[in-house]
Formats: sequence, structure tokens, C-alpha cells
Amino acid sequence: MHAFIGKSHWQRSVCFTVPLFVLLLGGMAWGQQDEGQIAGTVRDSTGAILPGVTVTARNLATQLKLVTYSGDNGVFVLTPVPVGSYELVLELPGFKKLVQTDIRVEAGTRSTVNATLELGEITDSVTVSAAATITQRETAQIGRVVESRQVADLTLSGRNPIVLPLLKAGVVGGNFSSFNPTSLGGAELSIAGGQRAGNNITFDGVPAVRTRIETSGAMIGQLNPDTIQEVQILTATYRAEYGRAMDGQVRFITKSGTQEFHGSLSHFFRNSALDANTWVRNSSPNSDESRRPAPFRFNQPGYTFSGPVVIPGVFNQDRTKLFFLVSQEWVRWRREQTNTATVPTEAMRDGDFSELLDPANPFFRRTREIIDPLTGAPFPNNVIPPERLSKNGLGILRMYPLPTPGFQQGTANLIQTEPNPQNQRKDTLRLDYYFGNHRLTFGGTGYSFKSEDAFRGSFPHASTQWDRPNYTGRVAWTTTISTKLINEFTFSVANDLVRMYLVDKRSAAGFPLYVRDQYGIDFPYVIPGPKRVENRIPSAIISGFTTIDGSSKPGFSNGPILRWEENMTWMVASAHTLKFGASVEHAQQNNADQVARNQNGYFNFTDTGHPLSTGVAIANVALGVFNDYDEIGPAANTLLRSNSLEMYFQDTWKARPDLTLELGIRYSYHQPWYAKWNDISTFSAEFYDPANKAVVDPVGGYIISGDPYNGIVLPGDGFPASAKGEALAADIPGIERLFHGLPRGFALAPKNAFGPRFGMAYQLSDKTVIRGGVGLFHNRQHHHSGALFRNAPNQPRVDVAHGFVDNPAGGDRRDFPQNLGIIQPLQVLEYPSAVHYSLTIQRELPFAMAIDIGYIGKSGRNLPRERNINQMAPGTLQANPGVNPNKLRPWEGLGTIREFSHTGSSSYHSLQISLDRRFQDGLSFGVSYTFSKNIDDVATPYDAFNIVRSLSVMDRPHLFNYNFIYELPFFKGRNDWIASWLGGWQLSGVTFINSNSPLSVTDSTDIAGVGAGSGQQPWNLVGNPKLSGDRGVGKLWFNPDAFERPAPGTFGNAGLGILRGPTLYSWDLAMFKNFKVNDRVTTQFRLEAYNFPNHPQLANPTTNPRSGSFGYITSKSGARSLQVGLKLTF
Repeated sequence: MHAFIGKSHWQRSVCFTVPLFVLLLGGMAWGQQDEGQIAGTVRDSTGAILPGVTVTARNLATQLKLVTYSGDNGVFVLTPVPVGSYELVLELPGFKKLVQTDIRVEAGTRSTVNATLELGEITDSVTVSAAATITQRETAQIGRVVESRQVADLTLSGRNPIVLPLLKAGVVGGNFSSFNPTSLGGAELSIAGGQRAGNNITFDGVPAVRTRIETSGAMIGQLNPDTIQEVQILTATYRAEYGRAMDGQVRFITKSGTQEFHGSLSHFFRNSALDANTWVRNSSPNSDESRRPAPFRFNQPGYTFSGPVVIPGVFNQDRTKLFFLVSQEWVRWRREQTNTATVPTEAMRDGDFSELLDPANPFFRRTREIIDPLTGAPFPNNVIPPERLSKNGLGILRMYPLPTPGFQQGTANLIQTEPNPQNQRKDTLRLDYYFGNHRLTFGGTGYSFKSEDAFRGSFPHASTQWDRPNYTGRVAWTTTISTKLINEFTFSVANDLVRMYLVDKRSAAGFPLYVRDQYGIDFPYVIPGPKRVENRIPSAIISGFTTIDGSSKPGFSNGPILRWEENMTWMVASAHTLKFGASVEHAQQNNADQVARNQNGYFNFTDTGHPLSTGVAIANVALGVFNDYDEIGPAANTLLRSNSLEMYFQDTWKARPDLTLELGIRYSYHQPWYAKWNDISTFSAEFYDPANKAVVDPVGGYIISGDPYNGIVLPGDGFPASAKGEALAADIPGIERLFHGLPRGFALAPKNAFGPRFGMAYQLSDKTVIRGGVGLFHNRQHHHSGALFRNAPNQPRVDVAHGFVDNPAGGDRRDFPQNLGIIQPLQVLEYPSAVHYSLTIQRELPFAMAIDIGYIGKSGRNLPRERNINQMAPGTLQANPGVNPNKLRPWEGLGTIREFSHTGSSSYHSLQISLDRRFQDGLSFGVSYTFSKNIDDVATPYDAFNIVRSLSVMDRPHLFNYNFIYELPFFKGRNDWIASWLGGWQLSGVTFINSNSPLSVTDSTDIAGVGAGSGQQPWNLVGNPKLSGDRGVGKLWFNPDAFERPAPGTFGNAGLGILRGPTLYSWDLAMFKNFKVNDRVTTQFRLEAYNFPNHPQLANPTTNPRSGSFGYITSKSGARSLQVGLKLTF
């Protein structure tokens, strides 16, 4: 027994580090403000440095003034400086006052403003316009900024700003122009070859990434684009002040109110009458579908209002103290979605598969005989006799809708349309209060989303109704203690709430589509006890046909994050800008749902594997023999918790006027997730007793004796008193035997997670900068959704192999081996980490342009990965014919054991080129190209004991995009009505041309005989899969004859990711014009065209080698759509 004696590692770590850090920092809190700096060197006309110069920066919108002095080396630094436009005044007795205007400050960057003072009286003034600093001369971090004008003027489909990082080099994700106005995870960003879960996305510094599904990087809300000042994307070698992530930082910074009242009213709308029809609907035999797009109406009204808070005669008469911004935007979206699927024909529902004898049949494009497993001979005419048919098997076939007459698209023979209404509201509030040397900022966002899905998977039977009332909030206090010492404190909160229900869609008989008995399904459940929906249909995976899913809903979850941050900035003799701080975070994930598992059963039918298989999966359904069936018991309600502590120190050292060094280090402690009621469990080989193992029946696969919980362990020393009536396992007699004094989160956190970072920026000339950096970055801890808290005994789950649909348990009540998701107890669970390295050269070009060429690399380590440690050796099933897989597993009595570990690795190398022009003379643009290779070994392996390193799913060798904003020159300088209506138009556009994702030829059938639970298995590569020539819809994309089914009991040799789908294209264009109503009021009309040339996008080819469309491209997408907008601003 392991006695985890004394205080937990978390308590010991905090007890040691917090007092030490408080002593060093004098009580600071944590976090970085989304602000920038202004810095430069002051000289006289001879080039000599000038110390003691008074430098005053004035914010042109709020009149905020910041003051500092140049040091002995002539260098001055103003920090932190709120994002915005500034005027800089430099004064020194004996010299003329210098006023520099047009200074732009961006978040997280240092704006360089070098100055030369002329001899003369200080009462004399020289005003110059500061040349915009295009190159990044003062930092090594690789970062890009999307400015407010780009946010406002570029095409932004559905006004969802999460896709904006895709404009920058090295960022991979979803389709920029996809119409996903309510999506929170459509971008799924991979930054500089990183993991989608390796990014930190913030709204004004508040974490905005869900705790629940961190592996996708999904967000908890959205912002109204009209409230965004800028979006900063840090892609590599960023400074030590940025934490929580090993890959990228995406920082949304909202606008502040100003001295003047400003506002906007906007309405954006779409209508199906404006759009081109989709390719899928064009091919429908239904004339209503083929002649027009699916009907929809999209309306997106909104407003913003900002300015000073003034109480006449009482408060803020000069409008310099308190400012506000408030905004709301709504979406009302009424649409229909069209889907295709491969479904059984009417004859198949009665056991008649004679149509498969035709070698031209659309399902397999070859003859498929139905073998009688009792005789080994084909059923006459491929028809199963009525007395051999399974009642529940036929019921599963009847769950499927009938094929659409006259419709055939690849193997798909059904086209269906269902409504998908959605409502959304985005709220933003911000207050900025300046008093003395202090600035207090309050802010928050709200996000309300309500929707009814058209389909669950590909069918409407159990679609989901969503309700998500999410929010973020923060309070930030910045104090200028002196011109050299600034303190920043922030407290923030974010919460992701999800409520899910089943949509009540009715069948022709008047029953909800998810009610199972209307189809003749009545098999008994394996696990007794109430179901959330007692009479719901099961889920069914049938090889060669579309999966039908009975859903895991209803459910509920929420994930609050509370965060305290403190930063101190200390400028030492102007050469050194020191910044140090700490952060404490408390995160929760409260789960009362079942994720992707259907409590009412999940069947898997494949062609082979079952001793009584007919050789064709769809016929196995009719016969009632399945390969695998799983079912879960009552859904657990598990409250997960985790705490984090991070600290950092960094020095931005102006070693020479032309050389800046960045030195930093960050310490991270992230507590392994634990459960409030200790209702999580894992498996430990140390506590598995072979003498008391659960003995499995060799034919039925059920447990006939022994301890079904053998090797399963619970954390701590017992259930707390509060667990009574809450933790499902707390009432199981004798369950105390599973407690062994293990840590509450099972794993241990590393004690020495330090991340050193170094960067340098060397100015070769006034126009050329070389930058380089290297650093170690640690990620926050994941709770491995689907592991630990959905294990027995807290949430029972059984897996039955090679059974019968009419009675999955096999007659009498049976206990079957439990499937588990685990982490190894008492191991140090190293944080996912990455080493960044970069070397770039920037060159300022004529016409306000700059080019950036660089190498960006990354080595990932300790990356999340899973494998089935209860997998059998290849050939085990073939060597034991008729024996149930549950009997043959290494740990008998247990089913699949998915071990989650931090043992993966990755390697990323890239050449990144960017060419940018800031807005000048009516034109701005950005062009980026990335040539890269991304390799990892984090995919779920088909062989748990042979980890394969291959191209990452996020590998994209070529990424190219450009965007522009252009003021058309026609009728400039004219003041007549022609110029008023025909002049002043602007164009903007965004284009992407990207490589597609890698593809693999794999099979869900267990050819290797290792049992269920591992990844899909590859086939053999026996030829060249590449083809040339015309490869459009209905044509081969790759050579299917290059692949061959492996011999039974073996894995194929085809590598993963050896194929790649068609190149991805996206062309969007907008035209807009501002009509001036008066000096303060402007009306804008916008027309945006997404995929304006109506260019089709080929879908990926079919890579299932058992499909009749194997190797073929069967569909395409990408119909042109239009969005119209009206906006009134003042």
C-alpha cells in the first residue's frame, strides 16, 4: 500500500514558493495586460546621446498622459502603454521642443521612436510625423497583429473573428470563408506546428479556451468585431510573461471609450435567394432541391456605443477620467441543412440482399455473396430465410430512412433536408477609469447560444438542442508608482456552460424519431437501472453504410476558471526593462453527461470477426450478429478541480542602440486534475491480483467469477462525507477496498518545470533587422476528457464481443469486462512542452512595405497520447478460433484499457515569408507563405506496442494567403453628385491556397486479430498509389489497386499519411462605400461575396478500402454566398 503521507505536493509547493515570491515581489498578483511600449534613443544633431530628456506620451483618444525620462545612455521606455494612437513630446532645456505625431502602439510590442533634438529655446517647437515602424526592432518574439481596420474592412464570414489568426504565416486551421457565425471551435488552430490544445486564447487577458475539450482548442465565446481594437498572434519564441501554453498566444484586445461619444448601428443579412445552389442539391432528383439552395434567413443586427462618463457639473467635466464601451450583437438564423447518407434498401430490411450479386451494385461495385455461417455456402439468391432473421437486427435496419428514389452519389442513396434554427447574442462591456497614477479597468463579455441541430451525425433521429450562456469578466488595476516602476493586478473569471437536450422530431406514426420500439427494437439492456431516456434507439456502426447515432444526450457541464495575476515593471537606468510577476488559477470541470457514448447501446457490425459472420456487415445486422456492443450505466456527475501557479522574470536589455536582448525564465506548476468526491478511478498493475482475477467465459465473453474491479483503484483514502448521494460508487458494498492512499489526481506534477527563454534583435541598418530566439514552453495540464471520471465503478460500462442483437448479454444477466480510460498512478505526469527556435530577417521596403523571411522550428515533447494497453498480440484471435476476445486480453477480466500519457513527440520545421504594407495612399495588403513539414507520433496507434511516427494530421506543406484593402481611385477630388455616388468605393479581399491534410488507407475491421480498442488498421501497399490526369468528382484520386488486404493476423505495411487530399482554395471579395450624412454621421453599405468565382472544392477521396467508392472523389462543396451589410457610425 502506498501511503501518501503529509501534505500534497500542491500544498508543499505552494507553502514553499508563495511566501518566497511574495517576499520578492511585495505582494503582487498575476497576469499580463494587453498593452505595449514606446521606446527610443534621444540624440542631438551631432549624434551625441542626450540624458534627462522629459518624454511625454499623450493618447489622442483619451488624453491619457504618460511621462518618463531618457537615461544616461539616451534611451527612454514608456510602459505599459494602452493600445492606440499617440503624440510624443520631448523636452530638454537648451533644445527646441520636439513633437512627434502618428505613433501607433500595438499590444505586446515595443514601438521604436528615435529622436533628434535641435539646439534652440525650449519654447520653440518642431513637429514631425513619426515614420511608422514597420520592422520589429526591439523584440525577438514572432508575432503578427491584425489591426482594427483589417477587422472592420476585410471579409469576415458570419462576423466570427476566431478565424483572423489564419491570415498570418505558420497558422493552420479551418476554412477562413466557411460560414460559421456561431462556431466556437471552427478554426481549430495549429500555430507553428503545434497542437490545437497548445494555444492560449484570451479576451483582454481573460482565458477564453474551454477546460472541457482542450484537445480541440474550442473557445467559450465570441466578440463583436466592431469592439476589437486588434488581434495579436504570437507564434513562436515569445517572452516569459506569456504562459498557459506551449504553442501560440491569440490575444483579442477590445476598444476603449474616448473623449468623444462614438457609436454604430449595423445589420448584416444573408438570404438563400442570393446564393448559388450547392453541388449536392444540384444533383438531387427532387426539383425543389435541385433548383435552389436550401432556404435560410440570416439576420445579424448589432450596436456599439462608447465615450466618456460625465455627470454635468459634478464629475469628469474634462472627459479625461472615466470612459465606457458597450456593445451587443445578435444572430437569428433560420436555415435548412441537406445531408446525404448510405442506407439499406427496402429489400435489405427484409433480409433480401440479392442486389449485391450485381457486380455494378453502388454499395461495393463488386459482387458480394452472403454466406450461411451454419453451412459455409451462400444463401440462395443472397436471401436470408425469414426464420433466421433477427427481430432487433431488422429493427436496426428500419431505423434508417428509405433511400431517395432516383438519387445516387457515390455510395450515397439518401438525400434529406432538416431545419437547423440558431440564435446567438454577444455582449461586451468595458469601463476605464483614470485617477491620479492609477488606471482601473472593468470588462466582460457574454455569449448566449441556442440551437437545434438538423442531424445527429447524418440522421435527424436524436439531434441535439443546445443552450450555452457563457461569460468572461475581469478587473485590472494599474498603478504607476514612479516613472520607473509600474504595477499591474488583474482578477478574471470565465465560465463555459453547456446544456444539451434531445430535439423532439416526430415520425409519420407520431412518435419521436429516437423512440426505439416503433422500429421493433426491444432487446434487453446489459446494465440494469434507469436510463436518462429509457426507450431510445441504440447507435449502430455498419461497415459500408452510414453510422446512425442514438446520441448521448441530454447532459450538462460547466467549466469555470478563476485567475489572479500580478505584474511589476521596473525600468533600470533605461537600458534594462525588468518585468516579473505571478499567476494563480483555479479551474473546474463539472460533468453530468456521457460525451459520445449512448447509454442505450452502441453496436458495431463489420464484415469479419464474428464466428457466425455472413462475410458482409449489413447482412450480419439482419442475422443479428454483432462484432462489438458497448453500454454504459447511470451517468456520473463528476466535479473536477485543478490549481495552477506560474511565475516569471524577464529582462529586456538595450545592450546597444542597435542590439536588444530578451532574457527570461518562467516557472509552472499545474496540479493534476482531481475529483471533489474522489469519484474517479484508474487501473494499476500493482494492485491487479492474478489469483483474484475476473474469470471470463471463453465463448460468451462475460465474467463468471472473480473480482470485476481487480486492478481498479480509487484516489485518496475514501469518499468524503459530501459524496453520499452524489458519487455513484459510494453506495457499492465493499468498494472501500479500492482505496490505497493514492494522490487525489493519481499522477504527480513535475517540481522543476522551468522554461528559460532568450531572444535578440539586432538592427543591421535603419531598415534591416535580424531577430533570433530560443525557449522552452510548458502547457497547462489537461484532464483527459473521457478518462478517469467515466470509469467503473463510478460509471459502469461494458463491452460485449461477438454477441447477438436480440440479447446482447446472452440470456441471463451477465457482468462483462469494464472498459477503462486511465493514467498511471504515482507517475510524474510531465507537462506537454515545446522548444521554439527562430531566426528571421526583416527588411523595410519602399512604399510602406516590409518583408520578413525566417526559419521557425519547434520540437514537441511529453505530448498527450493514448494507447490500449490491454491489446492482444497480432494473430491472437486467429490462433484461438471461437474464443471470445475478452478471454484473451492480457489483463483478463478487463476490457479495453486506454492509457493516457504524456509521451508523444513532434518535430516542425518551416520557412515563413511575409510581405506587408500598412495602409497608405489608399492601399494595404498582406501576403504570407509557409513551407513546412510537421511530424509526430500522437495519433492513436493501431498497434499499442509499436508507436508509429508519421505526418501530423495538421501537416500542410504549403500555405499561401493574401489579403488587401483598396480605395478605388475613381472620381477623387470631385464634389459633384457623380463622385458622391460613384466615387469612394473600396474593395477588400482574402484568398487562401493551401495543401490539404494527410490521408491514410485504414480499415476498422480487426484484421490483425488484436481485439477492439486500438486505432484503425492499415492495408498493405503493393504499388504506386499516385495517379495523374483528370481527377474530379466521380473519378479516381488515387490508385486503389496499390493497396491490398493484409493476411489475417497481421498489420498492413502502408504508412500513415501517405496520401493527401485535393488542394484547398478560398476566394472572398467585398465592395463597400461610406456615405457621409454630415460631419459626424456616416453610413456604410457592404456587399461581400464568399467564394465569389463559385469555384467548387473537391472533397477528400474515400479511403475506406471496403467501400465501393474506394479511391474515388464522390462530392464537392463550395457554393458562392453573398452577405449584405448596412452600418451607421457616428
